[in-house]
Amino acid sequence: MTLLQNIYPFILAISCVIFLIFLSYIIGKKIISIGKFALRSSLEEFLLAEAFGLSAISYSVFLLGLAGGIRLINFVVLYIIILPLLFSPNIKNACIEFKKNIKSFKPQPRNERKPLIRKILLFLLIALMAINLLNALTPPIGRDALKYHLRMPQYYIQTGHVHPDPTNFYSYFPELVEMLYTFGLILSNDYSSHIIHLYFGILAMLVIFSFVRRITGVETALLCSLTFYSMPIISQLSSWAYVDLALCFFTLLALNFFSYALKKMDSFLVILSAVLFGLALGIKYLALFSLYAAAILFPIRYLSKKEPSKRLPILRLGICFFIISVIPALPWLLRNIFLTGNPVYPFFYSIFGGPNWDAPRTAMYDIFMHKSYGMGNSLPDLLLLPWRLVVYGADEAPFDGRIGPLYLVLVPLIFFFRPKHKPTTYVLIYAACFFFVWANVSQQVRFLLPGLGALSMCLYPVFDREFKGAVINRYTIRILTIGLMIINLSYPLELFQRYQPLAFISGKVDREEFLMRHLKNYPPIQYVNAHLPSGSKIYMLFMGNIGYYCKRPFIQESFFEDYAFRNVLTSATSAKGIAEWLKKQAVSHLLIDEAIAAQYLYPDLRADHLTIYNEFRDKYMRPVYRFKNLTLYRLDYQK
Repeated sequence: MTLLQNIYPFILAISCVIFLIFLSYIIGKKIISIGKFALRSSLEEFLLAEAFGLSAISYSVFLLGLAGGIRLINFVVLYIIILPLLFSPNIKNACIEFKKNIKSFKPQPRNERKPLIRKILLFLLIALMAINLLNALTPPIGRDALKYHLRMPQYYIQTGHVHPDPTNFYSYFPELVEMLYTFGLILSNDYSSHIIHLYFGILAMLVIFSFVRRITGVETALLCSLTFYSMPIISQLSSWAYVDLALCFFTLLALNFFSYALKKMDSFLVILSAVLFGLALGIKYLALFSLYAAAILFPIRYLSKKEPSKRLPILRLGICFFIISVIPALPWLLRNIFLTGNPVYPFFYSIFGGPNWDAPRTAMYDIFMHKSYGMGNSLPDLLLLPWRLVVYGADEAPFDGRIGPLYLVLVPLIFFFRPKHKPTTYVLIYAACFFFVWANVSQQVRFLLPGLGALSMCLYPVFDREFKGAVINRYTIRILTIGLMIINLSYPLELFQRYQPLAFISGKVDREEFLMRHLKNYPPIQYVNAHLPSGSKIYMLFMGNIGYYCKRPFIQESFFEDYAFRNVLTSATSAKGIAEWLKKQAVSHLLIDEAIAAQYLYPDLRADHLTIYNEFRDKYMRPVYRFKNLTLYRLDYQK
């Protein structure tokens, strides 16, 4: 294989994402021109254009999928031919504006040098983005990506329809970003999904830069934005096909406009921020955290007006804000109502109900998924939480990720140098409210990103002001910050060492070998793909997030993999009853992690149920492949 053949998939993925970025930009620019938005900078215009354009493409993919049109030919005709032709005047204007912007960056005179701190920060930024990009050009191994962020787009491409999988309750979640992953998968490959998510992280950083730059200088704006972007969790997520960085981008962009809307009580900015918060809700229900925080800010603004006559418009705007913020998420909410009767299925089961779900699973999901992270939410726990986030923040529980030491050092300084800028004060209140809600719901670090991004927008006084009468000054703080950023840089380098992307990109390590190294449950999937007939159907038990790589039809309940199987074992009166249940679902093979089953399933069975199951194993189950504790059984229904 030549070098060109080896790197072709990466070139294709990068080209696809660049095309997506440009297409979304020209669409977004058109939306901005129609809406006659008055924006404060070219960067803010670019960010809003990307937000609108990417959302428009996502909704179009969703509508195409509802009509059964997830086909390559449809994507080529619509997105590569029709839309570029339709927006061809915008393309020409966009290119002209781009050239003008390039020319506007005149080189500095030789006798005027860029400050050293700016050079260092730009070097760190370029280094971070380069390492993150290389780490992103590896096969997907993120848990949630294999479970649904990529698994569902793959399923939509296979079937041609955007329709939830009843065995995967995650497929009922909002999917604005998953529609973009569908775009990337069908026009290129799964590396594009990593690059798209990485791009959202860069956009989120640019929102912070844009907000701070409007208030102060370039160096301070770079320090604030790099405080966010240098976090270890950002580098980790930039190499995974998740949605958290997209959620963070839309939330911070909404907060950017919302903070000024509160200051001026500008109805236009309130509506614009409500739409952006609504788009965030179309990405993940976690955006409700932000709406809770906004619900606190409106009463604060309401009470700040002493005259009753001035309070009424604030009340009206608040009501409009919350109504409008739901509208962008309606496509997914209405779909869920139509399919399940529950707009936020499977949540709020006690109120709305829903099929293929019940109260026990609701309780177990809340305990094992949400409450299993963190170290408690009592008052002492909340007070110790900032320290624990730094000291105990590992890739696994208790916080499922690292934030690094920067915020622990910088955030306390805000109390000494509180921002006097009114919009920043609102952002700071939002961050505090968000942190409180997060700490009491699910203490996963990636869920905290919008709050940490908001804190980054409030850090500029720390870098700009002097300590009165103190030995240290703002340059000391800046040097300390850069030092901690360099420490943060060690994490993406650690990922780089673990993934070895250059070895993979160059072809020294092929895709199968990479997956064998990083996914412990991949070997039996590799066997299934290579040796089982195409008509085979596998029932997976305790296999974890691996379904994305299975090329044969399979059944694997999300999160509760043994729930239905356990119910069958406890209700069957004979081994034949178990066999008939599996045969009815056309299952030909069982793939089981016997070690986990021996720990969590078999001990819970009554003696008579275990006897029936052992009889079923003896009569119907034939082992065909073993790898450590993973066993693939063929079901022999002839007995």
